[in-house]
Amino acid sequence: RVEVATGEVTTIAGSGTRGNTDGVGEASEFHGPEEVALSPDGSTLLVTSGGGLRQVCVAAPPPPPS
Repeated sequence: RVEVATGEVTTIAGSGTRGNTDGVGEASEFHGPEEVALSPDGSTLLVTSGGGLRQVCVAAPPPPPS
């Protein structure tokens, strides 16, 4: 994610290591991501990578109420 006003870049998904691991946020890995889309609420990232479409949770969902 890039903050246009400041130019600050924040990683919302991907560990920086090439791979195909599913995971939350930085626990996920991609191999040659091609297209990226973020859901309007910022909770889900859709990525085409290696010929497939992957859905990544940017943040873990909150625990259910007790």
